[in-house]
Formats: sequence, structure tokens, C-alpha cells
Amino acid sequence: MKEQPILFSAPMVHAILEDFKDQTRRVVTHPKWADRSRPIEFDGGKAFAISRRSGCLAEILCPYGFPGNSIWVKETWGWLEDPRGIGGFIYKADGKWDRTRWHPSIFMPRAASRITLEIESVRLEQLQCISESDAIDEGAPRGWYVRDTPDGPERVQTTYRAGFAHLWDEINAERGYAWSTNPWVWAIAFRRANSRPSSKIARSRVHGSDFRTP
Repeated sequence: MKEQPILFSAPMVHAILEDFKDQTRRVVTHPKWADRSRPIEFDGGKAFAISRRSGCLAEILCPYGFPGNSIWVKETWGWLEDPRGIGGFIYKADGKWDRTRWHPSIFMPRAASRITLEIESVRLEQLQCISESDAIDEGAPRGWYVRDTPDGPERVQTTYRAGFAHLWDEINAERGYAWSTNPWVWAIAFRRANSRPSSKIARSRVHGSDFRTP
């Protein structure tokens, strides 16, 4: 299978670069060959859809690949030149570039990508099956709520799993895949195969807040 791209938000790119994130979950959707008017079926740890061409049930494979395959990260990016005309790619996740215009991650060319990941495992599961340790490996912060105390409002931390649910809804709820709907997902574990400095201009990474709030 050829190398596939995968999109990550700037905070998740930062988590990958800081080695806080080595899992991702992506909603199982109809592939191009499937009849979208028929629901996806799940059985025995596999997903199936009806083929538009044959009308038969066929297995859906993970679109990002299998263990041992590489995926390259798409992130929000730009191009910057210094007064000498030396240019390079820059990345929003680094947090050091004051720009009003960035290129969306979906339009990132392969040459601009600085992170390549190697898939270690792929499994099919429902979203709410995520464990506390998996939520940590997703790079999620702890969840929290505010309670009233005699001294005033107090912020109380809960679990990483609750923090992951909140992050998930920020990205996916409007797409119809809220945490409460418990969609089927590809749970992909990976390791960072390589990453390179942003460019000749942007060689240092700015350290943001720790995603694993103690």
C-alpha cells in the first residue's frame, strides 16, 4: 500500500513532536466504492459495506494502511523567506510565527511535510471503548469541571478519558460523530519514524503547555 497522508491539528502535531501522542482515532466511513445509501456493517472486528458495482458485501480496509506502512502528517503550514532570499516551510504548531494567513493542512504537499509516522497496529472499535491509558497516548489533557466550595469556585480535574471526549467533540460533533453517538473508529497506534526541522529559518521548536496536566 502506498504511503498515505493524515491530517492533524496544530495542538496534536505539537503533542506528536513532544512524544506525548502515539495513537489516533478516525471515524469509519464509506469508501468510494461503497453504496452510501446502505449502512456499514460491523462483525468479528471487521467492517463491511455494499459495493455499488457488484451489490455484494465487501470488507472495508483501513484507508491509512496497516502495521509497517508509513503515513505522512499534513498540518497547517506556510512559506517564509528572509532578507537574503533564503526560504523554508514554517508550521503553525511551532507557535512562533506571527502570520495572518496560513495554508490549510489539507493543501499541504508531500515535500512540505516534516513528520512521517510508522503504523504499529490498527484495530476496529467503538469510540467509547477507549481506555484511560489509550486517552493518554492520544495526547489528551485531563478533563475537568468547576465545583462550588466555601472559598469559591474550584476547578477539579477528572480523567484523561473525559479530556479526550471533550477534544473529540470539539472536532467531530458538528460532523455528526459526537462522543455520545459512539461511532466506530479505526484506532491507529504509531511511532514517529522521522521529523525534520521546520526550515533554515525555523529550526527551533517552541515548547507549549504540557498536554498531560498533572
